[in-house]
Amino acid sequence: MNLAKGPLVLLIPPINRYNVFQFMDPFGQVFAYVGARATGNTGGTFLIAGPNWNGIVPNGMHEIKTPTNIAWISNRIFVNGTSDLPNVHAIQNQIKLVPLSVFQQQGNATSAVSPSLQSLQAAIKATDKTPNPAMIPAAGVKVYDAISQAMVGNPQTYPPPDPQLLAKFASIGIGPGKTPSKEAATNSTLNAALQAGVTEGQKLINAKVANIGIPVNGWLLVTSAGTYGTQYLLRAAVAKYGLGGNAAEEALYPLTFTDSTGKNLTGGTNYTIHFKAAQIPPVNKLGFWSITMYNSTQRLVPNPINRYWIGADTPGITYNKDGSLDIYIQPQSPGQAKQNNWLPSPTTNQPFNLVLRLYWPDQQALNGTWSPAPIQRANATG
Repeated sequence: MNLAKGPLVLLIPPINRYNVFQFMDPFGQVFAYVGARATGNTGGTFLIAGPNWNGIVPNGMHEIKTPTNIAWISNRIFVNGTSDLPNVHAIQNQIKLVPLSVFQQQGNATSAVSPSLQSLQAAIKATDKTPNPAMIPAAGVKVYDAISQAMVGNPQTYPPPDPQLLAKFASIGIGPGKTPSKEAATNSTLNAALQAGVTEGQKLINAKVANIGIPVNGWLLVTSAGTYGTQYLLRAAVAKYGLGGNAAEEALYPLTFTDSTGKNLTGGTNYTIHFKAAQIPPVNKLGFWSITMYNSTQRLVPNPINRYWIGADTPGITYNKDGSLDIYIQPQSPGQAKQNNWLPSPTTNQPFNLVLRLYWPDQQALNGTWSPAPIQRANATG
């Protein structure tokens, strides 16, 4: 959203399932929420206004003030399997985002000015603007030009800008509207230093991704995503691993690259996650939890049953008599009786990782009294 030319109006219909509209500044800092947890499922009309707008909020609208002219919304709506997609598409097609001026001119008749889901998907595919951190090293020093352009009208607001840090940026030509690559083109020392920054920065970020949270039973728990403060390296790691992560009160994302023995998760190996009854991921009754598998490039892993996540809402998932739950992560089916508790993994010896998502987590997940169950390698002891 570019709010420099005026506010936008967001219209949300009643949504009878978990949903969240997450508002972030250009730095990935969450500054507002609308949705099941924050405002309920009744929907509403919201005025999204930039930091310099001082107009009158129209009757019936709830104002959301953005700290920067550029801001973004990430909307998530729970989908319970492929057969549920038409229901969610119908909801998405009722969500509208239009300029306030257009909204007022149209007399609130906004259906003609908001793109349908299908046209929006086509536009995204055509422009290929999906964020891709892998492009940063290839961009070289030109990445600093993009950073400098993004700084125009979008000062960091939380925490307030660090004058010493901004002075360091300025000393190498980084600042609002500047193009450091032009100066670097005629200054070999500067060019080498900026390029080294990209290279070394990627190493630091990759190392942080591998140690992104507090280790608990082999999982890494991140509780400060979306509210970074001065944790710049954490912010960069979240942007690379899971761009647009929620704040903890909305969602927790325990993740792991290893099993309980510390060995990397790899295809061709059988694993089991045994959740004791007290270890079932604690979420609000209107929230949900899931486990999703990704390959080394953070893409979903193809499998013969087209199952890419497993959780409490997986059809037919079976709990043990004592209330515990076993999840089977392996390349081959664990058998008909356990099929509904199976998350297929790669058949070849390739690495993968898991993300356990808790949307609308209960308090014990936030205060550290709950911990996720370890991932046990088949035939492992301990």
